[in-house]
Amino acid sequence: MRFLGVILVLIPLTLFSCGKRDKRIPDQKITLTPPVIAGESPADSLITRETKALWMNLKALHGKGILFGQQDANLVGVNWKFDENRSDIKDLTGTHPSLYGYELSGIGNESNTDSIPFELISKRMIEVFDRGGINTVSWHMNNPVTGGTAWDVTKAVNRILPDSILYEFYKSELRKIGSFFK
Repeated sequence: MRFLGVILVLIPLTLFSCGKRDKRIPDQKITLTPPVIAGESPADSLITRETKALWMNLKALHGKGILFGQQDANLVGVNWKFDENRSDIKDLTGTHPSLYGYELSGIGNESNTDSIPFELISKRMIEVFDRGGINTVSWHMNNPVTGGTAWDVTKAVNRILPDSILYEFYKSELRKIGSFFK
């Protein structure tokens, strides 16, 4: 545990000690309006307005520093759980991380596989978005063939494709993910 604490202190200090000092006020939302570069556009022409804004902001930030984040950063940390407006990174640096990761395994239940309520995940994702941060999600789906965990490597892909035995089940799992994001 002590080693983890040392790592949690050293990594942010190392990352934030390099380069120019950020003069903005902690927790200030950054809004970028980068120029549109002729001839450059996202590969998917049907992306949402929000996705295009993210793409443009990432393009504008390219080469200017490092975006740093953590899985479940604003949900759990060293000796705390579910506190409001908190992360270990903020405790150490005074500013929120740029990136936040969340696990959606267990979707359809009250909580994910890490026992974090989906309602709270949704709330914190909105807070991050409103603050100008970047949300990422992962979904480690249980093996649909065996019912085992995502780390059960029993072949399953051929059973969830169209016209296969578990296709409807797979679509129902995707609907749960879609409903979470509505």
